[in-house]
Amino acid sequence: MSISSIGLSGMRAAQMQLDTTALNVANAQTPDFRRQAVTQTAQAGSGGVTAEIVQEPQTTASNGADFGRLAHERLQLRRQPALG
Repeated sequence: MSISSIGLSGMRAAQMQLDTTALNVANAQTPDFRRQAVTQTAQAGSGGVTAEIVQEPQTTASNGADFGRLAHERLQLRRQPALG
């Protein structure tokens, strides 16, 4: 795998995390909304990363109590070191 492919896989994974966080914030007060998360797995041998969206089993509180957790999640994205 080339360096550019490794970098591109990391950028795609980071964009997926941003999109998922935006979806969670936008729908935090929607009844029966299930929060989503992105899981990343390093590609052994070839480098890069694969990412997939998973839904959490519990529903988010409809009163918006999950906003603090979403803010914490967003801060973690900003502090994540570059992959690759």
